[in-house]
Amino acid sequence: MGNFVEWYDFVIYAFLATQIARNFFPQSSPTAGLLSTLAVLGAGFVLRPIGATVCGYLGDRFGRRNVLSGVIISMSTATFLMGVIPSYEVVGVWAPILLLVLRLIQSFSAGGEFGGVTSFLFEHARKDRRGLIGSIQPASMQVAVATSVGLSLAVTAWMSPEMLNTWGWRILFFLALPMGLVGLYIRLGVEETPEFLNAKENAGPDDAEGLSKNPVKEALTQHWKQIIVAALACACWTAGGYVTLLYLPTYFGSVLERPSREGLLISFIGLSVYVVCIPIAGRLSDSFPRWKVMLTGAVATAVVAIPAFHMLSTGSLALGVLAAVLFAITMSLCSGPTTAFLSELVPAKVRNSSNAISYAIANTVFAGFAPFIVTWMIVQSGSVISPAYYLIGAQLLTVLGLVFNTWLVRRPERVPSTLVAADAHD
Repeated sequence: MGNFVEWYDFVIYAFLATQIARNFFPQSSPTAGLLSTLAVLGAGFVLRPIGATVCGYLGDRFGRRNVLSGVIISMSTATFLMGVIPSYEVVGVWAPILLLVLRLIQSFSAGGEFGGVTSFLFEHARKDRRGLIGSIQPASMQVAVATSVGLSLAVTAWMSPEMLNTWGWRILFFLALPMGLVGLYIRLGVEETPEFLNAKENAGPDDAEGLSKNPVKEALTQHWKQIIVAALACACWTAGGYVTLLYLPTYFGSVLERPSREGLLISFIGLSVYVVCIPIAGRLSDSFPRWKVMLTGAVATAVVAIPAFHMLSTGSLALGVLAAVLFAITMSLCSGPTTAFLSELVPAKVRNSSNAISYAIANTVFAGFAPFIVTWMIVQSGSVISPAYYLIGAQLLTVLGLVFNTWLVRRPERVPSTLVAADAHD
C-alpha cells in the first residue's frame, strides 16, 4: 500500500499536466504554459539521486522501516499541498514557485522509496520466494500508475472541461492525504527486517561486522560494479515503461493527432495486464536464474518493438491494445525479478544505498528524458515508429549489463532449491 501511495502521488502530476498549466502559469501563451508544466515535471528527476543517496544512507544506518515512513509522509503532504496552491491569477508568480518546490520534495521522496522498499521486501521474504515477494514493488508501482490513468479518465468523462480545469483536477491531489495516512499506518505496523536487525546486533565498535559506518561510500567504492550492472538491468523497464505505456497518451494526441483519451485507454489496459504479469515473472525467477528471465524479457521487448509501434502508428484502438499487451508481457519479465536481482548483488549493510542509487541512475539517464528524446526523434526522422529504436537501445543496454554480470560480479549463493540455477549467475 505504501509503495502504491508513493507512486500514485508522483505520477498523477503527469496526467493532469494540461490542467496544471492552465492554473499555475500565465495564459498569454498556452504552449509556453504547457512547456513550463513539463519542465516542472522534468524537475521531478533532479533530486531523485540526492534523495536516493540520503535515504539510502539513512536506511542502511537506522533501518528501512523508519525511512520508508518518513518518505511517505513527505510525498503525501507535498502532493496534497499541490491541490491547495492558489492559481496564478490569485497569487501570481508564487503559484509556479510553490509548485516547483513541492515537486522537488516529491522527487526527493521518490528517490528514497525504491531502495527502501526493495530492501524491505527482499529481507522479509523466504529465500525461495524472494522473486515473487520482491515483485510486489514493481507491481504496486504499476497499480499506482494504472489508478492514476483510470482516475484521470473518470474525471475527464464525468466533469465538463470547465469544471475539470478550474477545480476538479484538485480532487485527485487531495486523495493523497488519506491514502498517505493509510500507508503510514501500515508501515508503522510492520517490523524491521531480520537482516537489518541482525546486522545492527552484530555491529562492532567500528561497525565492520554489521552496519556500515558510511554505506553510500562503501557502496560506491566497493560495489560500483554491482551498481553499474543494476542500473543497466533497470534500463529495460524504466525506459521501456516511459516509451511505451506512459507515453501513449502523448503519442496518440500529439503525434498521431488522435484523441488522447484513446491513448489513455490503451495505456490503462496495457498497465492492467502488466500488473498481472509482473508477479508471474517474479515467481519464474524463483525457479530459474533471474538474469535469464530478465534477459528473455529484454530480448523479447526488442524483437516486438518495431512491429508493436507499427501497430500503434495505425491509430487503430484494437491494434493499439494488442501492442500494449505485447509490451506488458515482455517487459514484465524484466521488471518482475528486479527487486530480488538487485538485492542479491550486494550485502545487507549497503543494500538500501546500492538499490536506491542504481535505480536513480537508471531513471535519470534512461527514463527521465525518454519522452522528450523519442518526440525529437519523430520530428527529426519523420517516422512515427522512431520510439521503437530508443526502446531497442534500452533493451540492448540491459542485455549488456546482464551478460557482464555473469563474469564481472561475484554473486552470492542463492537458495538450496535452486543451487544449480544459481551457478549460472556466477
